Amino acid sequence: MDPLVIGRVVAAVGLRGWVKVQSFTRPFDNLLSYSNVSLEVNNEWKKYSVIDSQQKGSSLRVLFSSCSDRNCASDLIGCDIGVFRADLPDSAVNEFYWADIIGLEVINCQDELLGTVAGLLETGANDVLEVHGERSYLIPFVQNVHILEVSLVTGCIRVDWHIDD
Repeated sequence: MDPLVIGRVVAAVGLRGWVKVQSFTRPFDNLLSYSNVSLEVNNEWKKYSVIDSQQKGSSLRVLFSSCSDRNCASDLIGCDIGVFRADLPDSAVNEFYWADIIGLEVINCQDELLGTVAGLLETGANDVLEVHGERSYLIPFVQNVHILEVSLVTGCIRVDWHIDD
């Protein structure tokens, strides 16, 4: 099983193997909390230890094991950074990993199937479910308002959303 992608290497920094990374975690600096990650190098996931990491403003920098010069760092540009599900902390009550929500069925209060979750959008105010079915819907992920129940066990999200909205 492939790891969950939490970031991507976007640039080499300096001469000693440091790389700049784009984080897909929230908050963005959570990426720095992992001491072991996997990088997708040439379509193959390889384990790397994080030797050092730092945050400089809104930029994250990482020094991976086995990468001690700019040439090696340059070779990692474009590589996805992932962690295996077993290495992730358990989510709190009513918190979910996006990867767990994608693919769930979305059913409204009238027991009408709206479709399945195709993705999530981060808007700043709240996340938004992107639901694809006979129609497409953008449903704000606001618990106890639009999102009534998320059940990973049944693979279903119950929403207060009319089929014509």
